[in-house]
Amino acid sequence: IDVRVTFFDGKGNVVGDSTVEKKDEDVKDVLSISIPIDNKEINISKLRLSVDSNNIDDLNKKFMKYLVISIFAGLIVAFLIGLRYIEHASDPYKELIEATKNISHGNYGEKVSLQQDDELGVLASSFNDMSVKLDDTIKKLQESNTKLKATLTSVVDGLIALDNNFNLILFNPAAEKIFGIEGQKIMGKNILDVFLEDKTYKI
Repeated sequence: IDVRVTFFDGKGNVVGDSTVEKKDEDVKDVLSISIPIDNKEINISKLRLSVDSNNIDDLNKKFMKYLVISIFAGLIVAFLIGLRYIEHASDPYKELIEATKNISHGNYGEKVSLQQDDELGVLASSFNDMSVKLDDTIKKLQESNTKLKATLTSVVDGLIALDNNFNLILFNPAAEKIFGIEGQKIMGKNILDVFLEDKTYKI
């Protein structure tokens, strides 16, 4: 901004001007401020600062321009930071969902590694405990099932076991010999459907 500085003596006469080529009447639209000077050693009693109003308008326009640019830049930065925060905040939930899917696919004992002191950390700890207990229970059931199957398979008498829907869940080797049917081919089928087949029905 071009600022005009003018010095006046005690009688109001101009004793100095930073823009000597201009006179007061040459500048019609100015903003000025006078500052009194209390100094007896110099012959100056007042200081006047003058600014062309056109310069003020240009300054306001530039200020608004840079203000708008700064606002938009701030919004973009805030948006990017928000996206980054949301992505980071959703990672624990994604890990929990992935672990749940793995368990549903038979990967018992799946754990999540969330070391947090908030509610999400408590949930992760409970999930890990549940996963470990579920894995132990499944293993015990599999062991019991294996022992039971081995026992029933070794029985010399023919054994047939059905579920609540009368579907075959056990057809031991002795039963295979008696009926002449391979147990693997009829396992899971309804007992009525099996014995109504031509070959089996004749037997």
